[in-house]
Amino acid sequence: MEITIFAIRFCSKLKTKDQTKPILTQITTMKKYVFLCVITFCVMNVQLFAQKQTALQNDYSVVKSSGTIPDDISSLFSSKFAKDLEDLKKSKISRKERLAKEKYLEQSHYYLNQMLTSGKIIYGSPFNAYLDKILDKLLVNEPELRSKIRIYIIKSPEVNAAATSTGIIFVNLGLLAQSGSESQLAYILAHEIIHYTKDHNITLYLEKDKLKRSKEGIRSSKSDNLLFKMHFRSREMESEADELGFKNYFSNSNYSIDQIFETFDVLQYSYLPFDEIPFNQTYLTDSVFMFPNDLFPKTINAIKARDDYDDSESTHPNLKKRRETMSKLTEKIDNKGRELNPQGKDQFLLLRDMARFECIRLNLINNDFAEAFYNTWVMEQDYPNNLFLEKAKVASLYGICKYKKAGKTFDVIPSEKKTEGEMHKVVFLFSKLKGKELYAATIRNAWKAKTKYPQEEYFDNILSSLFPEFVKNYKISPSDFSKSTQNLVINKASEDSAKVSHQSRKLNNIQKKKSSSIDTDYIQYMFADLMNNKDFIEIFSNTCDSIGSEKKKQAKNNIKNKGEEDEDEETATWDNSNEEDNEDDAFDIREQRKIEKHNMSKGCRIGVGNVLVYNPFYKKFDFRYDPELQFLESEERQIEFIELYKDNAKRVGLQNKMILPSEFSGLDQDIYNDHVLLNEWTDEFFNWKIKGEPVMFTSNEISEITQKYNTKYLDITGVISSREKNYGSAAYLIVGIFVPYYLPFAIYGICKPSFYTVYYNMLIDLEKGKVIFVTTASLERSDKKMFLNSKIYDSLNQIKSK
Repeated sequence: MEITIFAIRFCSKLKTKDQTKPILTQITTMKKYVFLCVITFCVMNVQLFAQKQTALQNDYSVVKSSGTIPDDISSLFSSKFAKDLEDLKKSKISRKERLAKEKYLEQSHYYLNQMLTSGKIIYGSPFNAYLDKILDKLLVNEPELRSKIRIYIIKSPEVNAAATSTGIIFVNLGLLAQSGSESQLAYILAHEIIHYTKDHNITLYLEKDKLKRSKEGIRSSKSDNLLFKMHFRSREMESEADELGFKNYFSNSNYSIDQIFETFDVLQYSYLPFDEIPFNQTYLTDSVFMFPNDLFPKTINAIKARDDYDDSESTHPNLKKRRETMSKLTEKIDNKGRELNPQGKDQFLLLRDMARFECIRLNLINNDFAEAFYNTWVMEQDYPNNLFLEKAKVASLYGICKYKKAGKTFDVIPSEKKTEGEMHKVVFLFSKLKGKELYAATIRNAWKAKTKYPQEEYFDNILSSLFPEFVKNYKISPSDFSKSTQNLVINKASEDSAKVSHQSRKLNNIQKKKSSSIDTDYIQYMFADLMNNKDFIEIFSNTCDSIGSEKKKQAKNNIKNKGEEDEDEETATWDNSNEEDNEDDAFDIREQRKIEKHNMSKGCRIGVGNVLVYNPFYKKFDFRYDPELQFLESEERQIEFIELYKDNAKRVGLQNKMILPSEFSGLDQDIYNDHVLLNEWTDEFFNWKIKGEPVMFTSNEISEITQKYNTKYLDITGVISSREKNYGSAAYLIVGIFVPYYLPFAIYGICKPSFYTVYYNMLIDLEKGKVIFVTTASLERSDKKMFLNSKIYDSLNQIKSK
């Protein structure tokens, strides 16, 4: 613009129009060209974002890692530790400090490696690229430092970030999901950079180690004083990270300073869902029926989060102190010209929403169904026609009604008294809804979703799981439901009430009560619009016929064992105060127990020829020392255990493929993503705490794994070995002194080491989400190769043989 103005002024000084005309023409042409380029660039960017937004409007695909697997993930912990140990030996420090640092490096490298190979890490994703650009801006003047820092995303809904002594900064998806701007993320990264440059982690460890060895050690009567000192020192480091992160990096960038204080707000309210949007009571209903008002609280619990809490037992200063400190540092700095989102508002919002989708998925995997439900409601305000959200809503309802039936709702719904804000409405609703009503609502929403997305098998699987239970547990049939909508019936009742208004007040009041009772008996109207749907009625009726035939068959086959059935009926009850009718068929329970006993007993023959082996584990403990977990030996024995498994699989003829983080190479990106998915599936599977075969939220994704590896069987195996303290030494010694002839035995008892080893193998059917084989062997002996070899052979032979 300044060049154009200068050119026009220059042309105006020329003497003739003939002289100025060509130049002005060129300038005008140049302006048009520049304007066209700018418009084209903007349109391209808008179209690119619009394409991403459109994709997000329709569905959501899980973010995967891409590119070469970083050395941080593919390298063994022992190799990284050995390298640092060599550097440590060259340093000129005291022997005590060197030993303490060596201990720290061994522990930190091991646990860091466990995190990096856990299947909870994302690398090479849009999230990583976005945060890398923030680091580029913050460290633009320190390229050497920038080259040392790497960012990884942790698949966790918790709002958190952390720096390690190796230069790795971990950022949780929960932080991305709840942050309000790029500037807020920049301030948090600046804070974490200081933790790394100031070696806060190792410094705190060394100070803790020094205090433990002092007169005020952890085992002394002043152990509380030690804890207080450690927390105080940690708070000092956090304050230093706040101040220096701002002074050294954030203030030198163009990020908005005002956002620092909103960052503290994000942290203060991080325990709440993504947003505080009033929950609509009609979310699960429509024109067919309505929930009565007594299923919703008259007032919601107030949000009580404070920033001036007592931080004496916290590792961080309270937020009020942090705000006050930053207020003093920023009071003289002008925020003019600084940007909220230098990479663009649309780009920030897109990545934030992607993180929110990821967090909803993690809520479901973790069985946090109430939180997943409300977060889904929040996201549907912007994405009303999203398939992923439709599945998340149905999955939340499915999980809650299954746990409601089992009388364990408290495992998946937080305490009503402790829930704050709009989330309180959701918790209150699910606490008050009875099992029958919840099943009906879930079936209704699953059917609506199935109608909207007929190709999506997940909804069919949900309906196949719920319909038989609904009919069987609550003795339901199509005749129990009205074909008229609730509103029409209520309106008719109101009209009838008006007709008798001239009658006595008593009769009038009775009629009003009848009308209001229709309003609360809403379950009969839940399928009003589906009672004329041939497909729905056919499934409903066929389910009823099937359950009826099954019950008759069971009654006929078990008539001789009626007394035993009655006894089982009394014991097979669920603890559920919210259920009005919650029965389990004793025959099913007994038969299920027989099947489990048969399948999981020693000597079982499964007849499976091909399995997928997922990350065999090995933990070696020695409780005579601190730390108790033997890090290097655990990794060494894990590698040996994997080789033993491979050898024995060949011996019994069991085909297998292994997903082993310890064997990842840089180009195994697809295998790494398989590892992440299997970790999430197994998390969801083992988080399911009630009986039955659940419809897994990740079931559609896991089908790709079964096809890729040509097996539906997942083998999870491992060993835990420990050496215990010999607590009987003193007793042996006393007996040996007073009973001389027992002295040789006493000496043997004192010298004999105490070992304990557990071998474990579980085979899971990925398609059914069901354990089909389990074997364990626990013996008071060391984990010698001969013992493990025999146990591995025995378990694999049972899996392979028919």
